[in-house]
Amino acid sequence: MNRILCAVRGGPGSEKTIATAIALAKKERARLVFLYVINLGRYLSSSGDRMESISMEMRRMGEYVLLMAQAMAAREGIVADTSVREGGVLEEIFAICQEMGIESVVMGKPLPDSDENCFSLEKLEVFAKKLEEKYEVSVVLVEKKS
Repeated sequence: MNRILCAVRGGPGSEKTIATAIALAKKERARLVFLYVINLGRYLSSSGDRMESISMEMRRMGEYVLLMAQAMAAREGIVADTSVREGGVLEEIFAICQEMGIESVVMGKPLPDSDENCFSLEKLEVFAKKLEEKYEVSVVLVEKKS
């Protein structure tokens, strides 16, 4: 069965990305996988106890975001798996694509001049090209509303 990966962070910008992934899964009759990546890089200077607490809170938030996405998919008759991972966003997307035989990845495009972005549009486009060339995965970048 075809698998589509949808990487989400939560928030209003994710809704359109999730809806696009669900529509694609419906069209392709594919199984959907929602991914939330916890990147603790910006918290590395915190103490060990604090890092553990931050990690647990971010995991809970990610699980909640993915449960909401999974419920949206279920309302459309789409079966969706979820995965919360810890590490670099791009590295975790590469890893899950290899592990699960993902054929398509759906991600939101960053808004220009927004501090909510994980990375720039240029970095995302380079990443998408690498996914397409190296792993033969098609990438759908969803324009978020501003």
